[in-house]
Formats: sequence, structure tokens, C-alpha cells
Amino acid sequence: MEHLCRVKKIRKLIMICSCFCICLFICGCAVGSKSFVEAPTVLYPVSFSGSVRNNDGSILYEDEFDVVGTFYYKYKSVHMLMETIPLTKVKMDISQELNSQIKEVHGEAIINLEILCYKNPWNQSSGFLSLGILPGYCSVEVKGDIVRRKVLNEEIPNRDRG
Repeated sequence: MEHLCRVKKIRKLIMICSCFCICLFICGCAVGSKSFVEAPTVLYPVSFSGSVRNNDGSILYEDEFDVVGTFYYKYKSVHMLMETIPLTKVKMDISQELNSQIKEVHGEAIINLEILCYKNPWNQSSGFLSLGILPGYCSVEVKGDIVRRKVLNEEIPNRDRG
């Protein structure tokens, strides 16, 4: 009889531990890392759409540009304890990278900019992330089309020129 009670207690303990591990695994999907992208000192127009404004306020559309290159920048963001302790910079200033890549191909603006954050499988598979014991991270990709006008009769605003 005593042996049967002990077996039932062990089974109950295994069931509780199993449920706890499953909950940790499921909650692991909800955590990871966060990041903010900024470009306060970029010298060229940057647009999330296919158009940018001209100096006079008119809109230059995608068909008025030639794509001369692709902007691409990638970095990782790492946090612990449910994203409360950053292990990398929370705000990523990409101004310098934007300026150098646009200048390198003699571009005038960036259009169709995308910012993508990919959660890592580590975040989803590690239940310990729910407890904040292990760090979670995401890969951030920033990409867009570097363009130059087909007709150079109007000037696109450039902070460098004044």
C-alpha cells in the first residue's frame, strides 16, 4: 500500500514537472529581444515607400528613379529577463551606414526601406527564456533601394548641401 502511494506521488510530480516544462516551452515563444532603429544624422532622403519629396515639396515617384544599389545592414539585439536587461544597444543609429552606402554608389536617396526582425529558434526552443535565465535575441535586417533620378533637372533635398 505504501509503495502504491509513493508511485502515485512520483507520477503526480512527473505530471506537474511535465506541465511546467511545456508551459516554459510555449512561453519561450513570447520573449526574445527588441531594438529601435534610428537615423537622425542621415544626409539623404530615406523613404519606406517608393517615393520621396523634392525640394519644392513635389513627390518623385519610383518610375523617376534608377536603382543604383541596394542598402543592406544587419545586426543582432540581445536582452535578458523578459527584455528588461539589454546586452546590446537598444537604439541602433544607422545614419553613418546609410550615408556611406549611398555615397559609395553615387545615389541620391533610399526608397522602399524595410526593417525586419527575425526571432531566433533559440528563443522558441528554450523554456528558460521565460524565466529570464538565458538571453534571447533577434536578428535585425534593414534593406532598401538606393536610387538616383533619371532626369537631374530638380534637386532632391540633401542636408549636407544646406
